[in-house]
Amino acid sequence: MNQPTSLRLETVSKRSGFAALRESWDELNLASAKPGPFLDWEYLDLWWQHHEKDETTEVHILIARIESTQKIIGFAPLMIGRNADISTRFRYLGFLGTYGNILSEYEDFLIADGWRQQVVDLFADAIHSPSLRKRWDVLALSFVPENSKNVEAFAAALKQSQRINLQQIIERKSYTITFDGDYENWVASRSKKFRKHLRAIDRKIQNEEDFRVEIGSDICSGEEFLDHFQRLCAMRWGSEGEISQSDAFRNFHTDLINRWQKSDQVLLTLLYSGSEVIGVEYGFVFAEKYWAYQGTWNPEYKHLSPAWISQSEVVRHNIDSGLKEFDFLPGEEDFKRKWSTGHWTAHFFEAANPATLKGRAFQLVRALMKLRRSFVTSE
Repeated sequence: MNQPTSLRLETVSKRSGFAALRESWDELNLASAKPGPFLDWEYLDLWWQHHEKDETTEVHILIARIESTQKIIGFAPLMIGRNADISTRFRYLGFLGTYGNILSEYEDFLIADGWRQQVVDLFADAIHSPSLRKRWDVLALSFVPENSKNVEAFAAALKQSQRINLQQIIERKSYTITFDGDYENWVASRSKKFRKHLRAIDRKIQNEEDFRVEIGSDICSGEEFLDHFQRLCAMRWGSEGEISQSDAFRNFHTDLINRWQKSDQVLLTLLYSGSEVIGVEYGFVFAEKYWAYQGTWNPEYKHLSPAWISQSEVVRHNIDSGLKEFDFLPGEEDFKRKWSTGHWTAHFFEAANPATLKGRAFQLVRALMKLRRSFVTSE
């Protein structure tokens, strides 16, 4: 009878140690069930660079290696931070990029084929090891794709070995568009109502002599794009869009655009009326897909349907570039639903840490909230 292969756990908590992981990291990301830009090594390295001096966050990247060959077969990209939306009193253990000034949209464990059970067992023991068990109060895994067998296996391992019950608390749809054929064929495949709306927008554009769209990876610098983006966010959202108007947001995404322009992993869209930029869209190109990250427009031009105009041009560009899918990222806005041809679901999981007093307090608070909801429902 063959003995299980011996694995060794390592931890990287300094950014200087992250560089050596790049090749193995990107290899596992691209081979995963749903490879995404938010798990790209370069994205996370930049996120880490912008949060190195943040005293409210600490990074713990768990690494699983085969003892005999030193081959890396798994990563748990974890961090500990505070959740300003709920309470800063609790320390949250979650995926890297979940907390801080810049939040990621999609996360998961990275595990090589055939090694899932051994690796998640190792990771489950690690978060409850003497070095980590007292450092966090709540385990919160956010934006996990519905097809993640890794998180499912990790939850089962936690429950069996540590008696920690990782439960799904909410879910959000992420609408998608699948491309097949050229743009005209794609439009022809949509509903009669959808085609009618597109034709109406085309007529609006034709009546605007100075109306044009620029789209590409390098149509402007990151600094210039963020100037347009934040100006339009302020015009459209006011104080409600303060996160996307922050210096932290600006500095991170300026650097990301400038960095990813070199590899065509970013796609920028500028909507002009004359010489004035009246709308923008910002997304990523990764693993033959387009990931729509942010977009906004001048509300004075609402009558021209700027969101539909930029969206149709981005879709056309995606199809012409040979991309296979458009991902709107989580959010159930009506605009996304109208354009989509399908969706996937992002799951959010949570568990209290029984090893800390605050973890037990969090568990009690959640139980009381659940009890209160049951009373309200029964009335």
